[in-house]
Amino acid sequence: MKKTFLKSIFLFVILHFTFYILHSDVSAASFSSYYKTTYEFDTGGNSFITQEISLVNESSDLFVSEYTLSLNGSQIDKIQAYDGIGPLEIAKTVKDDTTLIKLNFNEKVAGKGKILSFILKYQTKDLAQKRGNLWEISIPKLGKSSDINTYLVVLKVPLSFGKPTFINPKPDLEEKTADHYEISFNKEKLTAIGVLATFGKWQTFDFSLDYELENVNPTAAVGKIALPPDTVYQDVYYDSFLPLPENVEIDENGNWIAIYNVPANKKLEIRAQGHANIFASAKKDFPQQKENLDLFLNENRFWEISDEKIRNVSKSLKTPKEIYDFVVKTLSYDKSLIGDTVARKGAAAALKNPKNCLCSEFTDLFIALCRAAGIPSRELEGFAYSDNPKLASLTNQDLLHSWPEYFDGEKGYWVPVDPTFGNTSGLDYFDNFDMNHFVFAIHGSDSLLPYPAGSYKEDSLKKQVTVSLGKDFSTDKLPNFSIWKINPQKLFSLKSSPINIKIKNNSGYALYRNKFFLDKHPYFPYEFYFEVFPPFSTAELKTVIKPKENFFDYSLISLLSTENQKIQFEQKVISLGLRAGILTGIFISALIIMILRSK
Repeated sequence: MKKTFLKSIFLFVILHFTFYILHSDVSAASFSSYYKTTYEFDTGGNSFITQEISLVNESSDLFVSEYTLSLNGSQIDKIQAYDGIGPLEIAKTVKDDTTLIKLNFNEKVAGKGKILSFILKYQTKDLAQKRGNLWEISIPKLGKSSDINTYLVVLKVPLSFGKPTFINPKPDLEEKTADHYEISFNKEKLTAIGVLATFGKWQTFDFSLDYELENVNPTAAVGKIALPPDTVYQDVYYDSFLPLPENVEIDENGNWIAIYNVPANKKLEIRAQGHANIFASAKKDFPQQKENLDLFLNENRFWEISDEKIRNVSKSLKTPKEIYDFVVKTLSYDKSLIGDTVARKGAAAALKNPKNCLCSEFTDLFIALCRAAGIPSRELEGFAYSDNPKLASLTNQDLLHSWPEYFDGEKGYWVPVDPTFGNTSGLDYFDNFDMNHFVFAIHGSDSLLPYPAGSYKEDSLKKQVTVSLGKDFSTDKLPNFSIWKINPQKLFSLKSSPINIKIKNNSGYALYRNKFFLDKHPYFPYEFYFEVFPPFSTAELKTVIKPKENFFDYSLISLLSTENQKIQFEQKVISLGLRAGILTGIFISALIIMILRSK
């Protein structure tokens, strides 16, 4: 039998796995290939890769003598390889940022149906990165999948990385062992997109935000700014806030609006610094705002639900997932527009010209189609961290990102999605949302207001927003209230008087489900409840008091109590009995004197 010598089969890996087989005389169809690649990570993020490979000869006159692996990256070491006879001869070549690994087989397996099996092991540091609080594992997609019959990828991730919070695509198998999380993917899952997996409880961002409020009027005015708020997916903590606002209110969209008194002809410069923890899943204890969902079905500027084309498209799209998929497939992201002064198009214009779009067009079209289909939706605007070069931001400008969310009636809360990231990365940002989106402002009843941080400035090129990945941050949210004002300060005995007690949250974080108690006597009501108390905000306790009569003026010492905190306050009680007695005594004395004089 004549045997043809097959000099080499190349396994080319782009960013650690894109495979194809090359030879000038034979095609990949001459062999069936079976791969199992195990990526095992240690606690420092080093990856130990084991490839178990079998090549089945589909021809009677061919055999394999060499194997070459090409890897992007130069930090490839501790290479080992074995076939059925023993260790293989290995030649490693590094050129620029590419490593070539060439194997010479001991076995010469020829004949149809014969199998050459071998194992290749190596180590690299490029696959796992610690970003802020999270470990992120990224493995690109499988290319030339037609050359591979069976392909299985297994990730073995140490428990110290934390729980898997984001895995895209959805794995075929996910289990926890004594030491690792084991996550498996088959060939079909890896053909369209690679693997992106995130591990950890939450991501932390450190931020510094500057605002300017200028009053050019000859009289004092009220100024307002939007602060990054708590949402069902994020907690915000303010370490420093100067100057402090008069109050912080929650608007109908869930925004935190800080209120300032700006003096006449003055510019007020404000700086807020702190941390934000971003979660992969909705917080179970987050109180849901009693929103009027009809607000999020209305037509608005940029969300033209009455546009004929939008109405026609929405008729065929019944679910948020169908709308998301349509937007991702229809629009094209144009990175060249980043940094230019480009007017926001709106949904109708994006649908008519889908080739030149930014994140605002992806968001506006999703919202308009949702609202036209009767699905409440709104816009989130803020900071989004990404390594995707197509989404690269300008570090010297306050370039924010926008993404939509829709209200899930079954879950009872808002669900964020990102069709822009879905379009540019190929990953699923509908069923799997990451922890890299930090909300600055929520736009629902209005498509523009409130303006997010970075918008409160005269000079458009001035940088006001600084956000960076932070270290693990958490704190016990202990109450820190004070009594800001009591009206009135003076009371009359035996008289029922309405009392307003203004209390302030002095902490840089929101406090939830707050119960306050006054002394049962003489106040009524004496129990108060607030679902949400934003940082630096104030609230009024309205009650009625009827002080007792002691026949002398006295100081009434009372207690306002909340969880782990008691606040003592004082009010002056003016005795009506004493004054009535004095007046009565004066009257009787005067009467006696008059009687005596008349006699």
